Amino acid sequence: MNRTGGEAAATMLVIAGRSIDIDTAVAKAHGYPAVTVARYDLPGPGPAAVITADEIARTHKVRSRISHAQRDWFIRTAVDAPWAAVPIEAQLVDADPNISGELYDRAEALYEHFRTAAPRQVGVAKISKVLHLKRPGLFPILDSKVMAFYRHHARAAATRYPALRTW
Repeated sequence: MNRTGGEAAATMLVIAGRSIDIDTAVAKAHGYPAVTVARYDLPGPGPAAVITADEIARTHKVRSRISHAQRDWFIRTAVDAPWAAVPIEAQLVDADPNISGELYDRAEALYEHFRTAAPRQVGVAKISKVLHLKRPGLFPILDSKVMAFYRHHARAAATRYPALRTW
């Protein structure tokens, strides 16, 4: 019952325009593999300006399928990445694409450092899974499922910021 005497409405979350009731969301969260949280998320970002072999191994908990050769590429490429321009505690909500030269542009430069030099078979998903470890509040994991889920909204956003569209 709600305050007016009628039936209480289910609490709903809206994510990318899709609704999910709170009980289903909680059940999904409880069903998430604990080993993923314990081994991928909880160890934290590690050293600020390097990528380690252990960190690459952690990405396998979110099915990155990063090979040994790709691991070595990430480690080498991280050496001269613009890490210092993007604080560990940076948050995506603070990255405004309308403010030139600020966090959004610096985060994009860090992402592009890896994307433009990436060998075959290293794409958005692998890069985002590694960068999420290093700057968890700023870089979301963008695999094919997430990209498909947000595709409509991403296209709409791209029309608002055509100068930032890189795909």
